[in-house]
Amino acid sequence: MRGQGKTTIARKVYNCDNTFSHFDVRAWCIVCQTYNRRKLLQEILSQVTSSKDKGDKDDILADELRKSLMCKRYLIVLDDMWDFMA
Repeated sequence: MRGQGKTTIARKVYNCDNTFSHFDVRAWCIVCQTYNRRKLLQEILSQVTSSKDKGDKDDILADELRKSLMCKRYLIVLDDMWDFMA
């Protein structure tokens, strides 16, 4: 379903003042068709905590992310920007 404006409307909601004030934490990540789980976790964690790449294993990154989101309202958007060959 390309070209239907899904990302555009999601971005408008994400950047809305009401959304901003409702959530403690927000993150927007672009996911490729062949994504790397560790890089995705690092990207989300860096947006949530403003920390840099720690080079940890997937399970450690996932646990750090879980701990940092615990008891918070959060919005995490995983946008799928896949490259389709026409």
